[in-house]
Amino acid sequence: MDPTIKGAYIGASATALGAIIGVAGARVQAKAALKAVIVQARGQRYEAAWQVRRDAYAAFLGAVEQARGAMAHFAAVTEVMLAHPTQPFETPSEAKAALTDSMKALWHQQSVLRLSVTATEAATADSFLSVLNGVRSDLDAWVAEVLSNGTEATRLRAVYVRRNADLVDTVEHFIENAKGYLDGMPDLDPPPPGLLHRFRTWRIDRRYRSLDM
Repeated sequence: MDPTIKGAYIGASATALGAIIGVAGARVQAKAALKAVIVQARGQRYEAAWQVRRDAYAAFLGAVEQARGAMAHFAAVTEVMLAHPTQPFETPSEAKAALTDSMKALWHQQSVLRLSVTATEAATADSFLSVLNGVRSDLDAWVAEVLSNGTEATRLRAVYVRRNADLVDTVEHFIENAKGYLDGMPDLDPPPPGLLHRFRTWRIDRRYRSLDM
């Protein structure tokens, strides 16, 4: 073979090889850049989702404490009325109105929480709130019996006091569950694609690769 032609072949081969290496290197860089973008996006998504949940839990628990404070005030006003029936203190009806307002605020925060968390977390919050509503019902029953001069006031008060004391542990248990949900973030990523979806993706990717060759 003519040396000139042979040199041209060698030069062309070297150029082609360099191009292939350049393309391969560009693909590796592109994949690395894409992976970095995905990792960053996942991190930002995680942080945003975590913050939304945290804020929803914080607002809900704040409303819970407001409601518990209103229940305690309602009970205290009733106790004062029993001890000083002729004194012009706050009436139980006024304290009950304040409790009703705090419960409305709590139900609103429950709705916000349900929009911000998973179905499992929402169910946990619903169960917790049903316990708190039960304590509030016990309080209402006792105060109603007091105001009607009923004979069951002592027994109903004991029921309320016992269940209200148990509520402290229930609140702590709910808080621990909330911390676990915030640490876990079980629904942040969608489930992995099924086998059929992966096979179809492989076939499409294979076709594209054949066009590149």
